[in-house]
Amino acid sequence: MLESDQHWPLWGEGSLEGAFELEASGGKIDNSVVTSVERPFLFGYRPEKANGRGVLILGGGGYVQLMVGREGIAVAKWLNSLGFYAFVLVHRFPNADTGAPAPLDDARRALKLIKESGNAPQGLGICGLSSGGHLGAALLADYPQAWTAPDPEIPRADFAILGYGPISTNAVGRTIIADKPP
Repeated sequence: MLESDQHWPLWGEGSLEGAFELEASGGKIDNSVVTSVERPFLFGYRPEKANGRGVLILGGGGYVQLMVGREGIAVAKWLNSLGFYAFVLVHRFPNADTGAPAPLDDARRALKLIKESGNAPQGLGICGLSSGGHLGAALLADYPQAWTAPDPEIPRADFAILGYGPISTNAVGRTIIADKPP
């Protein structure tokens, strides 16, 4: 799925069947958008000539959808052309059922799975775009002590590429959206 070489469920066992809803405008994978997530997954893209480094890709979508096409798979293919093993994360969205820490917990778990996979022996980085840039910055910061981390031992990223990440994810223009997830 998602034209990947490998995929891993983030938490326990589970098949891709029913894990998330994917819409592909015009039937093109480059236009794919995840609209809801039941079970988060990590997708791996192997380069032809590996440089020993891996990058976790965090696409945008305002934490209410996930642009896995142009801000996930397309970035993975570009990074593959540079020799990086690329990983696209399909994370849960923060809501009343999952809680605010869900995307951060999923991204931290993805870093651990990548490290354990052995596919990035020379270093591991993060590439986050839009709300994925916000999530990437949160990965680089200390985990909030007010939250309970489901997996406390997480490797740190060696480098990061953060593009057009918002400082606040709760605003549209200058208007605060009262019920928008953080």
